[in-house]
Amino acid sequence: MFGRCADHPRSGNAGRMRHTGAMIAMLAAFMASFALLIPDQASAQQRNTVSAIEIDVGPLRARGVGVFADLLHDSLRAELQSRYAIAADAPRLQVTLNSFFLNSSTSLDNNSGGSFGMSLQPPLDDLGGEARLVGRDGRVIDSYRLRANNPATTGSHRPSPEREQIRARALTEVFAGWVARRY
Repeated sequence: MFGRCADHPRSGNAGRMRHTGAMIAMLAAFMASFALLIPDQASAQQRNTVSAIEIDVGPLRARGVGVFADLLHDSLRAELQSRYAIAADAPRLQVTLNSFFLNSSTSLDNNSGGSFGMSLQPPLDDLGGEARLVGRDGRVIDSYRLRANNPATTGSHRPSPEREQIRARALTEVFAGWVARRY
């Protein structure tokens, strides 16, 4: 290669030009991909709207869930508020949580009978409930029953009880995501 440059004095400039062209193309591609990561104003304003977000954890309290009922209430409210805009003329979003389960097994079990003794699925935590859109006249516009699952291995690197709180919050994030997809 060095011999060719010595034989052809103009090939050095051509090589630099190709190199510069390639760098410009890479820079343009990088900037184009970066632009895709920045949300435009139109899509940022297309959040679903509700007039209020109401969360009922009474069924969980009746089942003896205890302090987790308050944690689930507050966490789910925060998750839903981050996904919805509030507008006075919109329907109300009512969510009732009626089941909550944190799996006692928080690690992958090699004895679950999958191929080669490996587990096909990690143990799951579960949060169940119902979401309803209620119109201004009190009429239920739509109702959606939902069970959200998340791996029980979430937060496994944290000490207990912090680990259980992380797992409960992770369930509300999944639950809120599915509600927001529906409404």
